[in-house]
Amino acid sequence: MTLAREIAERTALRAPLATELAKMLVNAAEGEERERVLRSMAGIVAAGTEDPKEGIAAFREKRKPDFKGR
Repeated sequence: MTLAREIAERTALRAPLATELAKMLVNAAEGEERERVLRSMAGIVAAGTEDPKEGIAAFREKRKPDFKGR
């Protein structure tokens, strides 16, 4: 139980999003909710790129988006 508390205390000090993503990857590796995890991870990666901003700007400006894939 002492070791579990130590691990929990160290984990609590880490970045919450990174911790959640690590937990999701462990679950996916074990076969639990693999599809949900992969979809979530893909969404997170895509949202962190410039392309969503370009898509929104193009929509607002009523023009075709110029996606760069980054």
